[in-house]
This record gives sequence, structure tokens and C-alpha cells, in this order.
Amino acid sequence: MDDISGYKIKDDSEDNSPDSLPPKMNKKRLFKFTLIFVGIMILIGGGYLVWNNYLSPSAQFARRAAANYQKYLDQQSKYEAAMTADAYGGQTPEETISMFKEALIKKDVELASNYFLLDEDGEKNPLIKQNLQKLFDNNQIQKVLDVINNLKPSQRDTGDGGLKEFVVLTQQGFVDYSMTLKLNKYSNVWKIESL
Repeated sequence: MDDISGYKIKDDSEDNSPDSLPPKMNKKRLFKFTLIFVGIMILIGGGYLVWNNYLSPSAQFARRAAANYQKYLDQQSKYEAAMTADAYGGQTPEETISMFKEALIKKDVELASNYFLLDEDGEKNPLIKQNLQKLFDNNQIQKVLDVINNLKPSQRDTGDGGLKEFVVLTQQGFVDYSMTLKLNKYSNVWKIESL
């Protein structure tokens, strides 16, 4: 029914409910609603997954922890390979001391430095070779050889079967010099830990 002013007045007989619309119109609306709903759910779910697995502090911490653990495993593997390949040294501490002494007598700095224990990264400490070279350059090798000739096994028990200490004592019984050797359990040779 029409009003005089040109506005249409709602007639109760007209029904605009979704069921009264043509079937094509209902399916289109339902399809659009479903697409929008699914799209929103994908965005929410994807956002949650990205946050939870990549952006959250706990995810970042977990990634750093995993990367650090992998670095540790790689370093440990490298160290074990280097220690296994390190065959310089004797089957006993005394044999290693003798081999070290012979290298010093031959003035072979490279060979003498090979009898020292590798660093924690599986590499030779460059300072050992430098210090040995300084001893040769300053004509102090004979002093080192004299110390080596006077080394005696320490009476102190280290409590570790893979560690052995040798000392030179003063007349008063104090330790004047010491040399500690450690068993390389990977290659089963004794190495100089400190001198």
C-alpha cells in the first residue's frame, strides 16, 4: 500500500524473511557467510600458530635453546674427533715425558708442542708453541730439560686415574716445579696438561 507522501508503508502481508527470498539468494548469502566465517577462522588459527610457534617469547626461547644445543652437539662431535685423532703421546705418563724430552733435545718445537693436551675446542693452543719457541730463542731449554730430568711422581693422590702429577721438590720439601699429565681417553695416550 502506498502513502500519499510517496513512501511505501509496510504491508503486513509482505514477508521479507530469508525463507521468502528466492532460493538462489539464500544459497548465495549462506555461501558468502560461510566463506567469511572460514576466512576469519583461518586468520585467527594461522595467527595463533604463527604467534605460538614463531613470535611468542617462549617460541623464541625454544628456538634459541635448540640452536644452542645443536651447537653444543656439533662442538662435542668436533672435540671427540680431534681427541680421537690426537695420537701424540705415550701409553704411560713417563713415556710421554720421555718423548717430550727427546723432542726438546732435537729442538723440534712443533713435535714438542704436540705432546700437550688439546684445548676444549679440540685445537692446539698456539701459546704453547710460542712459549716453547721463546725458551729456545732465550737459550733456556737446558733449564727445562734439567727440570724434566728431576721430576718424580707426586705423593699427592689426585683421585683420578686419568691424571698424574710429577714434581721437583725443594730441599725443604716444597714443590718447586710440577708437570701434570692427563690421559686422553679417546686415543688412550697421555698428554701434558700443564708444565
